Amino acid sequence: MLTKALKIHKKYYGEDHPDIGNTLSHLGNALYNLNDLENAQQLLLRALQINKDFFGEKHPLLCPILTDLGNCFLALENHSQAENYLLSALTLNESFYGKNHLSARLTLTSLGDLYYQMKEFEKALDYQSRAYQISEVNLGESHKHTIEAINEIIKITEHIPPTEVRSENKFA
Repeated sequence: MLTKALKIHKKYYGEDHPDIGNTLSHLGNALYNLNDLENAQQLLLRALQINKDFFGEKHPLLCPILTDLGNCFLALENHSQAENYLLSALTLNESFYGKNHLSARLTLTSLGDLYYQMKEFEKALDYQSRAYQISEVNLGESHKHTIEAINEIIKITEHIPPTEVRSENKFA
């Protein structure tokens, strides 16, 4: 269905319209969910370029695509590229919405996952703790994303000796 939509959009808008970028992003996410990571990456990269060309380098609509690309590179175990895209998404998001906006939660969670995979548990804990705080404030303590964040924090802290878990961390 998305490929059909893409053909229709290309017919009416051409190759470089933001609707094409949006459809490519959706297709990329569908392929990511099917574990077709290489093709997902290519579609997401094209979607990012279309949107950058149309909206500029500093538009908040780039944040979800940057996060999706980061997650794709994370799944491909390309940690440096994942980190680059995820940190870019977070920086851009925070520049528009501030440090505690709900839209940053997914990127923070992804950064926590990245640093967990890299065995940088202190960094993982920092990002997951921020994701938890945002979830708790914006969604409530019983929301599934808040509970998922708590579970991730527990998983991370199992890898950090108790004496090394920072005292200001709520979960220490």
